[in-house]
Amino acid sequence: MMSLTRILLDVAPIPDSTPVSENSTLLIIAIAVVLFFMVMGIVVSLVLPMLFKNNYTSHRYDAIIPLGSSISFSGRRHGSVGVDYQVVCDTNSFVVKESSDYTNPNFSVRPMCGGDEEWVKFTLESVRKGIFTIEEVSSFRGNIDKIKKHIIKVQ
Repeated sequence: MMSLTRILLDVAPIPDSTPVSENSTLLIIAIAVVLFFMVMGIVVSLVLPMLFKNNYTSHRYDAIIPLGSSISFSGRRHGSVGVDYQVVCDTNSFVVKESSDYTNPNFSVRPMCGGDEEWVKFTLESVRKGIFTIEEVSSFRGNIDKIKKHIIKVQ
């Protein structure tokens, strides 16, 4: 049976002119152990967040709101061009109210071609406790451009 010192010397031989002592072997082992744990720490810190990205037990919420309160989202809608903005949520957990303001203040009085651009505001009133995902969906001519997800905790 070979000793640990002999195995280390076979892997990384030291020139014959340098005397090998037990202390230098322990130093090599200590450095190897420290480097091993440093590399493992870096790997774990990079891998764990990817594994638990959507884990709700991580307590990373975009907002925490009390039951009965409201949260609002707003975006641009331009129907004649094909730009749309919607908010998607669990309608059993939130009461959704939608309001809009035209960019052109005279559009409602005298509609004109292309003047229907508006800012839409969705107000969601919480009616149930829990953790919910709310999505802001932006689309152009029926094709989804962007989905922004929010994790909301209602307590």
